[in-house]
Amino acid sequence: MQELQLAELGKPFAPRKVHWRVGSVTRDRKRGMALCYLDARDVMQRFDDVCGPENWQCIYSHAGDKTCCQIGVRVNDVWIWKSDGAGDTDFEGNKGAFSTAFKRAAVRWGVGRYLYDLGNCWVELQQDGRSIADFELEKLERILSCHLAILEAAEHEDKETLESYREVIPARKFGREVTQNFVQLVEERLTGLQTAA
Repeated sequence: MQELQLAELGKPFAPRKVHWRVGSVTRDRKRGMALCYLDARDVMQRFDDVCGPENWQCIYSHAGDKTCCQIGVRVNDVWIWKSDGAGDTDFEGNKGAFSTAFKRAAVRWGVGRYLYDLGNCWVELQQDGRSIADFELEKLERILSCHLAILEAAEHEDKETLESYREVIPARKFGREVTQNFVQLVEERLTGLQTAA
């Protein structure tokens, strides 16, 4: 595998591959922080598609009660390793730790890293206080779509579209932190384009 292909690991996933779960919740359990995540199988498929199944591997180890995943990618016949770890999860304990450690190590390779730019988005919860209200999922889909549009405009060096996003994002009512993150992302991409010119 050539080094230039590594950038393909960081390409955004199709929106249907991005899932949402509840993180922190308010004391009354009526609102919660929406956290996006990728399924580990989709991350594995990304490595297969970009690197080829024979050019990547992972190894797990333990440090106390933490699980560490190392992902190795063969680049020009040299194995390069990146790692990260996680503790047991509330959902499926050890299995969740393996999956989370793997996905965190994949982020070190750029897989899904763009999702961290979304920031914290607080949403209304279902009555059970554990799942996101259906109407809020539409807002999360709009947020993700806007994010992908910004990334696409930056990739195509479309300065005009980026400048228009700078103007319209505040009116989209995504929430203060998400709006701030988007405006900052647009500014960073515009600065990058100006620096490259």
